[in-house]
Amino acid sequence: MSADADADVVVAGAGHNSLIAAAYLTRAGHRCRVLDARAVPGGGVASEELLLPGHRVDTCSTGHTLIQTNPLLARDELGLLADHGLEYIEPDPVGHVVFPDGESLTMWLDIERTCDEIARFSRADADSYRRLIAEYDAVKDVFARQRFTPIGFGPSFAEMIAVRPSRTSSPESAGSFSLSSPLSRAYLLSALVSADRKPDR
Repeated sequence: MSADADADVVVAGAGHNSLIAAAYLTRAGHRCRVLDARAVPGGGVASEELLLPGHRVDTCSTGHTLIQTNPLLARDELGLLADHGLEYIEPDPVGHVVFPDGESLTMWLDIERTCDEIARFSRADADSYRRLIAEYDAVKDVFARQRFTPIGFGPSFAEMIAVRPSRTSSPESAGSFSLSSPLSRAYLLSALVSADRKPDR
């Protein structure tokens, strides 16, 4: 008899997405076995003492923002917040980028403070960033809704975004923002990758 004979479902990998899936399956009454190549569960959001004893850092994750709109947390479906004490810490500054020439840019939770940082290099880039964030804020609920609407169970992303009276009628509109400073462009890329805007729950 195999070691997995007592499981209804074998989940490959112990990253946070796999652990969430296993938790939902277990809650639904299925017996799950989670297997991972590493001894430490959590995948990209594991906390480990990698540098010094007593100092825990996240192994891979630089941000865990997109999951904030997931029903897992928005409705606390597994009781992670209420029953298990999960708490997210929002650092301020959010991020800091140091360039090879010694210059740096810091991203803050306050958009005006961030724009002041960008303006040290280019006032026009700061204005473009402010417009980009304003336009994203106007449609970010659509991005959240489409993420949790299975295909065929509601309007498509194109249909949802088309009803918005904005030049953000397509995701490519972000490319229309012109940034003159290479540092601003690098910073903006970093900001977009790390999803610096706190999602609405």
